[in-house]
This record gives sequence, structure tokens and C-alpha cells, in this order.
Amino acid sequence: MNKPVSAVELAIILMAWIAAALNSDAPIAPSLYAVRKAPSVTRFTPGAVEDLSISTAQGEEFSYFGYPFEVPWNDIDDTQTRLYPHHKPTRVVLTFRSGLRLIGTDIPAGEWVRGLSSDLHVTPSQIEATVGREAT
Repeated sequence: MNKPVSAVELAIILMAWIAAALNSDAPIAPSLYAVRKAPSVTRFTPGAVEDLSISTAQGEEFSYFGYPFEVPWNDIDDTQTRLYPHHKPTRVVLTFRSGLRLIGTDIPAGEWVRGLSSDLHVTPSQIEATVGREAT
């Protein structure tokens, strides 16, 4: 014959079930809340660009690590511009008074292939075969 379940056993089973439910569902709840409360700009769907004209506004020209480039802003804050690392810079962070930032990095030839191949546990030649030798 089946023995009836005592109140203590029932309480333990109920607490275990609640703990399992909270453990699996608790991380989902904040995500659902965040999705409902996300700013409307995050719900923007990309569409066709309406204005294809090229701006004639005067920007500013820079040259770092031997690469010249132009940005459409001319409010650079030189006091906030930083080069990293200090002993042999390979990265620049340009800060503008408007609050915008632009980061430029000089990666030595083949460096990203070596890093990516070690991260993915494949050979550099497999990376080159996938993306093309020109991209490396």
C-alpha cells in the first residue's frame, strides 16, 4: 500500500520545485522587462537611405600611424585625444566637444589572423582560405 505523503515531505517537494522554477525562469524575467522598456530607437528597423548626396561641409583631416583620413566634424577636443599604449601607440581615441568619439587602431599585418586562428583553434592558412589573402 502507498503511504500518504507527510506535510514535511510535501513542503520539501514544493520548495524544491519553486527553487528549480526560479533558477531556470528568473534570468528570463529581467530580459522580458528590458525588452518592453527599451527606448524606441532600439526598435528602429533599417530602411533605404533617402539622401544619397555627399556632404560638402568642411570637416577635419587627421593622420595617425601613416593613414590619412577625414571626419565630418571639426570640434576636436585635443585635450581629450589619447594615444595608447603610451610607449608605442597603435590606437588613437579622438574625442570631440559634441561628445562623439572615434577610435582608430593600427593592426600589424597578419596580427588579427594570428589572434583569430588561436581563438578559433584553426590554422592561419584556414583563415586566409576563408576570407582571402588580401584581407589578411
